[in-house]
Amino acid sequence: MPDLNPCTPITYTPERRPSTRMVASDILRRPGVRMGMLLSTLLFLSVWIGTIYLVENTWYALDWVKLYDRSETLYHALDILLYVVDALIIVFCGLPLIPGWIRYMHLAASGTTPPLSVMFYAYANRKAYRRAMLLTLGILWRPVVLLAVFAAVTLLSMLAFSLPGALGYVLMIILALSAAAILIFGSIRIAGMTMAAFLDTNHPTASLRTVFSRSGAMLRGKHIEIWLLELSLLPHVVLGILTFGIYMILHTIPLYFTCLQRKFCDISGEHLPVAEVVIPDETK
Repeated sequence: MPDLNPCTPITYTPERRPSTRMVASDILRRPGVRMGMLLSTLLFLSVWIGTIYLVENTWYALDWVKLYDRSETLYHALDILLYVVDALIIVFCGLPLIPGWIRYMHLAASGTTPPLSVMFYAYANRKAYRRAMLLTLGILWRPVVLLAVFAAVTLLSMLAFSLPGALGYVLMIILALSAAAILIFGSIRIAGMTMAAFLDTNHPTASLRTVFSRSGAMLRGKHIEIWLLELSLLPHVVLGILTFGIYMILHTIPLYFTCLQRKFCDISGEHLPVAEVVIPDETK
């Protein structure tokens, strides 16, 4: 974990007992914290958007040189090749950046501003790169499977609607309800999945098997609590969509990571040496 200078703890009076959201909001008011999260998010998004932009402009360049008119086969071959290259860039350059971004947000949510180089720790050496890749895949496989199953059941529901008679309507309703149940219970199950990256930040020498097992044990019985916390941020997500992502980057994402980091501290007891919440004893 990077060596960060501890800052003055946030102090609350007994009359103002803080909720997770209150603590998160107070931390985000600290100088540089929100700006650091904003810059790291913009850097993170630029990697993904930049690769898509590069491929799309190369595709337009193929149109500009009239390659399609010269050789339709060559045009389609190069088109497929470009998307394969784009996928490889995203997988091998973008995926290792995910735990770096989560690590930065985790440290920033503690109330200080870590250096942006934290985001790129995975590219320091081969061992760090391999660990970051495995950590990312270990975090992402559950939501990917969930979305794939949800999409498959939703597609079956749409296909059932085309069946003749009442059977089609019944099957469509059953499959639609099944898709909704899969989405709800699946999202509860994967709530707080990024906490594995928080543990990896705090225990960089532990094996990934240990990190994921400790993360699973830590979240046992806490999934609904964390899911409700994430669900409470849904209005912020909607507002972010309505503002074309501006509010999402400026407020929703920093608030989400800060709330999740404070919940991680409460559950695990692993407080970073910054921004600790101090509540005086009421009896004193």
